[in-house]
Amino acid sequence: MLLTGGTIATAVLLGAPLGLAAAAGGLALGARMGFEMVRHREQRIDPFSLKDPWKRFVIDAQSAQSRYQRAVRRSRPGPLKDRLAELGHRIDQAVRECWRVACQGDALGSALGQLETNRVEAELAEARRDLSRARGSSTAPIQATVNALEAQLRSAERLKEVWGTARDRLTVLNAQLDEAVARGIELSVSAGDSAVAFGGLTHQVSEVVSDMEALRQALEETGGTTSATSG
Repeated sequence: MLLTGGTIATAVLLGAPLGLAAAAGGLALGARMGFEMVRHREQRIDPFSLKDPWKRFVIDAQSAQSRYQRAVRRSRPGPLKDRLAELGHRIDQAVRECWRVACQGDALGSALGQLETNRVEAELAEARRDLSRARGSSTAPIQATVNALEAQLRSAERLKEVWGTARDRLTVLNAQLDEAVARGIELSVSAGDSAVAFGGLTHQVSEVVSDMEALRQALEETGGTTSATSG
């Protein structure tokens, strides 16, 4: 509420119409609330609560997780099976991080939808025409309107860039998780000494988890920055 009030007050002080100022404040609050809602949704993995492509990412990760769990169950009892089962906890963690990243990406998409760039572009074009015809002191409020609309479009461009980068990065990380699971399944039926290969697999899965954590943290920071600057 304080964020919204501050955004509206700033826009009004700049001379923007009250309706436009309220819209800017609403966008700030909407973006912040969207990212706050993610924290509640992260508790239970439900890919069908997300929109594509984020839903597909989570389904793919869960599918890899299921394949790995089946391979561990079918492997022969012994030290290798114990190591594979232990690694399964890291794969579970990767799926959880994939879900959390997907929730953040989905929230970004919702924030983008609130920005309504086509409408903002049309209003900006009209405001610029009004500014070109205005004279004297009457240009100040129109210029403030132009500035506010341009700021909204810049916010939209930043969000689109972050959204696309997160989608591309999660695509790569999901592929790496699939590769790690395939290696794990291969090891589960290996008859020879697989200690070296297992060590490499453990490192690969740990890197996937770490990279997903880093991506999720970056998106969380983007959510806070967006809410503070979208007005």
